[in-house]
Amino acid sequence: MKTMENRRTPEDRFDAALRAWADRPPRLDPSAAAKAVASRLGERRRPPQHLAWALATAAAVALGVASLLMVRTASPPQASQQAGTVLANPALAEGQVLIWLDEHTSLHMTYATPDAAAR
Repeated sequence: MKTMENRRTPEDRFDAALRAWADRPPRLDPSAAAKAVASRLGERRRPPQHLAWALATAAAVALGVASLLMVRTASPPQASQQAGTVLANPALAEGQVLIWLDEHTSLHMTYATPDAAAR
């Protein structure tokens, strides 16, 4: 014949074991446990407060310098005075335009009216 303990579900056995564990007396009295926790917390040392401020300030300065360098290196160079100007060139045929983008780059464009393009 099976005992009542074997017929119980695993959850029932767990609940019974948890109740038995919770009903046991504490190993230390509450005041001794509080003193032990307080002594352990006192052993941990925090860095001095001025050191934390110095670290935060240094991080902010480093972030500012890094962002300034990124902006300066990522921005395109200043355009020369000739850039984007349309120059009159007698060698160009009708319907052609020459635009200098910078000192070494020219852009040749051809244009026509819709009527002329349809022919």
